[in-house]
Amino acid sequence: MRKILLFSFFLGYCTFAVAQTPLKNKINEIAKDAKGEIGVSMIDLQTGRSFSINGDKPLVMQSTFKLPIAVAVLHKVDKGSIKLEDKLRLTKADLPENYSPLRDKHPDGNVDVTIRELLDYMLIWSDNDACDILLNKVCSKAEVEQYMHQLGGTSFWIRATEMEMKNDWQAQFTDVCTVTDMAKLFRTVRNGKALSAKSTEYIIKTMEKTEVGKKRIKGLLAANTVVAHRTGTSATDNRTGISPATNDGGIITLPNGKQFILVVFVSNAKADTNTREAVIARIAKVVYDDVVGEKLN
Repeated sequence: MRKILLFSFFLGYCTFAVAQTPLKNKINEIAKDAKGEIGVSMIDLQTGRSFSINGDKPLVMQSTFKLPIAVAVLHKVDKGSIKLEDKLRLTKADLPENYSPLRDKHPDGNVDVTIRELLDYMLIWSDNDACDILLNKVCSKAEVEQYMHQLGGTSFWIRATEMEMKNDWQAQFTDVCTVTDMAKLFRTVRNGKALSAKSTEYIIKTMEKTEVGKKRIKGLLAANTVVAHRTGTSATDNRTGISPATNDGGIITLPNGKQFILVVFVSNAKADTNTREAVIARIAKVVYDDVVGEKLN
């Protein structure tokens, strides 16, 4: 029964897809600049209105998979299996050379770090070592994937760690989901159906502090627009010039109090980094304008 209820929460609230031809046309026109493909999913949390573009196609997540990882870790906290203040002793071997502010601070390891600190590093700074420590020592890939499926997000595949993706180009293609399922995960978290009230508040407030991807969803929005978001970025294939993933997704709280969820994955794109990020920012702006019904100054 619990699984059925969770599944219904993930899909529920009578969200309906409506014809969004003018908006979709604007988005598709913007997307041409990426020289690749896009996945877009939006849910208006006030009206339940939703739409997607390539919403059911599994796409590479890259570091957006840190949201489902954090949700699964916090689910274990809520069950009482672990505590946020539990400490892990890290050795130098736990901190391999990768993008990691945690490693920069403690290059030789030999430090005790709480699960809360690891989550903060992962969600705020997109720390790859913190992510892999959580996967290796706290909540396995299989556990994360299982909880996503329990919530109804059956497109989530979480099969590779950050280090595995760094060492094997093909590994990133085993960490995928649809933008529709990612948007629904944000909704399920925001509505308090995935986690306890305390854990829900923690994860949203922490994602509001995100220090990466500021030129993406937030790039063209009003300065006081609050965005609780999670980014993901692949490297570029030197042989083909293709970047498999430039992603952002989150909960946008507008100055008037309205909220909507937007997930944009720019996939298999040949445009440069600035252009790919600008595509996300421009899509976010036209969706913002559509939701609010007014233009930004």
